[in-house]
Amino acid sequence: MNQTADLTEKTLSREEKYQGSFLSLHVDQVQLPNGRTSFREVVEHVDGVAILALDDRNNVLTVTQYRYVIGKTLLEIPAGAGAGRGPGGRCPAGAEGGDRCRAGHLPAHGRDPALSRLSQ
Repeated sequence: MNQTADLTEKTLSREEKYQGSFLSLHVDQVQLPNGRTSFREVVEHVDGVAILALDDRNNVLTVTQYRYVIGKTLLEIPAGAGAGRGPGGRCPAGAEGGDRCRAGHLPAHGRDPALSRLSQ
């Protein structure tokens, strides 16, 4: 029988470094399985959802988004932070599975500018 080694790391301490509106950063000191200690820099981000939207010929629908970090626009699939209903409680037009959207499994219209452009 082949047993797997326990590689669990135990958190010894946590220091919060940054708390923003959609992400946070903390540094944990952990005890490694071998008894030594180390640090883990952890970025936590709010949940996000993306839609692979297809037209009736199975072409992938994309949106153009400006990305500040690289200073240019990119073609992307529609995505947004968080799942659930946005303003008006509407799901993106053309998104299959409207019931799944209303149940919180797809991003709602109005949560992300990319989704608003897709549904226009």
